[in-house]
Amino acid sequence: LAVVSVLVTSLMCRSPLQAEPVLRKANFDSTIGANRYEVDFSSLGGETMFMDITGGSFELETDAALGTARLVTWRQEVDPIEIVPGMSTGPIVVTMDEESESEGTYDPVTRQFEVSATFLITFDDTQLKEIGFASPMPLVGTERGNIYGVGSIGSIRMYLEGEGSVQGQSFPYSCQTTAKFEYLLEDDQAQTGDVTHDRTIDISDPIAILDT
Repeated sequence: LAVVSVLVTSLMCRSPLQAEPVLRKANFDSTIGANRYEVDFSSLGGETMFMDITGGSFELETDAALGTARLVTWRQEVDPIEIVPGMSTGPIVVTMDEESESEGTYDPVTRQFEVSATFLITFDDTQLKEIGFASPMPLVGTERGNIYGVGSIGSIRMYLEGEGSVQGQSFPYSCQTTAKFEYLLEDDQAQTGDVTHDRTIDISDPIAILDT
């Protein structure tokens, strides 16, 4: 039992090792951390606004061998905000601009990444376009974050900052996001410690070692 205990502890403490590149799909989840935008409209004569992220998901691809990272997909549902009294955006959706590629770096030791991309904010501009807020509105930003967790489930915490523009006037914004992921391994991929290849690290793995 002592040998099994040591093996389990060793396996659980090791980081996942997967064939590269690794694609993780993560869902934004406010129960494990902050999920909101902070947009500073002071340069436009407005004020700082906070926009809560209520749902959505993204796909992040990392390649430890090459030290690269990129966002493959991105979608966020955001609560409406009132730009000026009586003029609301309605539900907001943030996606990636499909005509602009994402690129960045990844450090497999610290599990940190930094990626840049162009995003599009889509909203109801029926009234707002009268004051220059037209949909979709492009945002350019850089996402910095960390990947946490071992086994098949983990979390990604990120800080995004960049700028957008309205009628030639730029404004800064930032976004704190937290997401959960459950990555899938292809048939030819492996994860350190998963001896039984059931995609879960548990007591069955050291037992399988002792049975060999």
